Amino acid sequence: MPYAARGLVFTNTAESVHRARSLVRAILAGWDYGDDVIERALVIASELATNAVTHALNTPRFKLICDTGANLLTIGVIDQDNREPVKTDATDDDEHGRGLRVVEALADEWGWEPCEHGKIVYGRLHATRPLQADISKPLCFT
Repeated sequence: MPYAARGLVFTNTAESVHRARSLVRAILAGWDYGDDVIERALVIASELATNAVTHALNTPRFKLICDTGANLLTIGVIDQDNREPVKTDATDDDEHGRGLRVVEALADEWGWEPCEHGKIVYGRLHATRPLQADISKPLCFT
């Protein structure tokens, strides 16, 4: 079964989170996913990118991954910080600290793995790729 993956590199700044989210929308719309899957994936991408920007030490860039197979969509962020991500118990008054809990709530699976130069944190959605999706077409961003 064919699959497709897109990896996009961003500078580790707060402004990159919005751009990453916009590009995930373009990728998943180009793969013909429905709005329900796209919206969940966008929040997952935003939370993971925000965590990389906020918590990854000495990481000038992060890489956002969109990977689609026949029945599984993976959204992941690779950063150069090899520390394990930590889910915190934020209170109602806390401004931060909910990101991984949000990912856990929206994703059908989530986790992290060490990789060659840091780690990848990911959320996976059990979503059947639309039959009409042309995963081979090049992506064009405007």
